[in-house]
This record gives sequence, C-alpha cells and structure tokens, in this order.
Amino acid sequence: MVIMHYLIDNENKCYPNDKLLKGYIYNEGTHKFNKCYHSCDFCSDSSEDITNHKCIYCADGYLLSYAHPGNCYKLNDLQIDEEKIVNDNENFISSSCSGNKIMSTGECIEECPISTPFKSFEYDSNLKQYIQKDDLIPPKYLFNKKCYESCPSNSIENDEYNKCECNFAFHIENEETVCYSDSNCISDYPYKNIDTNQCFSSLEKCDFFFQ
Repeated sequence: MVIMHYLIDNENKCYPNDKLLKGYIYNEGTHKFNKCYHSCDFCSDSSEDITNHKCIYCADGYLLSYAHPGNCYKLNDLQIDEEKIVNDNENFISSSCSGNKIMSTGECIEECPISTPFKSFEYDSNLKQYIQKDDLIPPKYLFNKKCYESCPSNSIENDEYNKCECNFAFHIENEETVCYSDSNCISDYPYKNIDTNQCFSSLEKCDFFFQ
C-alpha cells in the first residue's frame, strides 16, 4: 500500500512516498524526500560527494559518465586547447584518447562498458508524473576504438566479443576499418581476401595475408 504525504526536506510540500520526483529521492529512514546531487535528475541516493554523484539519470546539460559510473558532468562551457577539450577540469571529453572513446559523449575510457547504472525516464502526461523505463543500453560494442550502443552502418554486433564487424567487404586505412555497403571492393582497394572479405590496395599485400 502506498503511504501518502512525506515532506521534501524542510519545504511544506507532501507527496506519495513512491512518487518519482525530479531531483529528489525518497529516504525511508527519515520519511523525507532528499535532494539528489545537482547533476542528477534522478538518483539512487542523495549525495554531496563530488566524486560520487549517484545519478541514474542526468540533469539537462550534463553528460553521463562510464569512466566514473553514476556521475554526470557538465556539457557546456567547454574550454578548447590544441590537444583536448577540458570539461570542468575533469578532462571528460577529449579529441584523442589513449584507450577507447564513448561515441555518444566523447568520454575516454579504457574498455567499453558492458553494464550501466543509468536508466531512462519519461513524463506521463496522463498520470502527470515521471515513470521509469528500461535501463539504458551500455555502449558495449567496440569499433575503431569507439564504444557504441549499436553498431554503425554496414556493420553488425558480435555479442560474444562485444564488437562490431563489417557486414560485407571492407578495408583498413590508417588503422581504421572501413565497411562497405556490398561485397565489392572499391577501386583504391581492388584485391579481396575471399575468406575474410578484406580488400587490399595491392596484390602483394593480399598475397602476404595468405602466408
């Protein structure tokens, strides 16, 4: 049974204890709604810790983090230098990463995440409240040192190894895989290994692949 009317902090407002309130989380111990960290729209617990926001959904203008799961960092007021973009002194977004990069946010990370603490929410105009939807899909698929929620065009998900693979023919240029929309090699890479569908710029390179 839903117990009605618990105070939010020290404000004179009351709500059902199971209501999803933007920016707040219900505390069963104090019977109050406590504020989430300011970077969260919804959270798993209240927090004032700059290193542990406990967000499960970011506030407007913030990007979710997988290098620091549960944290959200500010999107605007980016400072740009020659090598990287610095965000709130967190180096959240970078133009180049030593490891991999989350494609949707630009965050640098060592390995693509296979799980996520973040969830999705939407406002139901009929119920006049927010409802929790499914967990967000983690960007677990690796392709060209970038982490994707779903693989880019002309590639498919390999769930065994959490990576993207080309559907058809492809070539490798500057250490990046370029997938084609069909099985034909392009003019600059006319020679194909029929076992792998990889195209090469010269027959010598193709022959070397078979050795």
